Amino acid sequence: MASPHERPLRHDADAAVIQSRTELDVLLVNIEAAVKVKSRACFFSWLQGVFQGIVAHEGLVCAMPDPGARGLCFDWLGSYPIAEEHFTELCGRNGILHHLVAVWRRGGCVPLAVGVTSSLDAAMEPMVATLRRMDLTNAMVHGLAGLGEHPAAFFAFFKLPAPVCARDARMLELTVPYLHSAWLCANNCERTASASVHRIETREILTTREAQVLEWVERGKSNHEIAEILSISRLTVKNHVQKILRKLDVQNRAQAVARGIALNLTRSDALSGRPPA
Repeated sequence: MASPHERPLRHDADAAVIQSRTELDVLLVNIEAAVKVKSRACFFSWLQGVFQGIVAHEGLVCAMPDPGARGLCFDWLGSYPIAEEHFTELCGRNGILHHLVAVWRRGGCVPLAVGVTSSLDAAMEPMVATLRRMDLTNAMVHGLAGLGEHPAAFFAFFKLPAPVCARDARMLELTVPYLHSAWLCANNCERTASASVHRIETREILTTREAQVLEWVERGKSNHEIAEILSISRLTVKNHVQKILRKLDVQNRAQAVARGIALNLTRSDALSGRPPA
C-alpha cells in the first residue's frame, strides 16, 4: 500500500478524461509538438515549452529499459541543474527511482503523486528527507507498463510549482504514450555507430582503472579526492576522466555518471579493485 505521501491519482472510470475545451486544446497542441520531435534538442524544447501546460515542472527523469544494461537507463532533463551525486541518489543502485517504480507498479500503474509535505511514516522518512535535501518537491511519476519486470517507460517530474492535482494526472495519462514515442525518436535519430550505442562488454569500453575512476565520480568525489583514494596524481585522474568522456561519447561528468549507470560500467563483478560498497 502506498504511503500517505505516495498517492496514486485515480479518477472515476465513468467520468470524462478531458473535462474542458481548454484541456483538449492543450492536449492537441502537445500531440502535434510530440510528433515533430526529431532530436534531443527538439525534445527538450518541447518539454520546456508547450508541455509545461500538461505538467509544469523544472526537473524530469526519463527511464527506459536498456538491452545492454541490467535494468533501466536513466536520463535527467529539465531547467533545474542537478549535481551528479544527487543523480546517483535518484537513479543509482537502490536509488529513489527504483523504489518509485515498484510503488507505481503495486498501485496499478497509474500516476503517482510524491508529496514531501505530508505526514511521514518511519519507513518513508529517509526518501522524503532526501528529496527535501535535493529541493525536488512536489513530484509526480507515471509510465507505461512493460511485458517484463521493468516498465516500457517511466517518467518522474520534479519541482512542480504546486501540489499535484487530479487534472495533472489526467493530462499526464493522455500524453505519456506521446512522451515515450518522442523520447525514442529523439534518441534513435541521433544514434551513431559508437560504443555508446553498440553495447559491448564492459572491458571493451573502459579499462579497470577508468571504471574505478568513474565509480568514484559517481560517488561525488572530486579529482583531488580520487587521486588520494587511488594513490595517483591529479593529472592522471584528469586524463582518465577525459578518456572516459570520449569513450562514452558524453560532454561532462554528470552525463558520464548517467551513462555509467545505464551500462552498469561501475557495477560489474568483473571489475577488480573496485571501491567498497
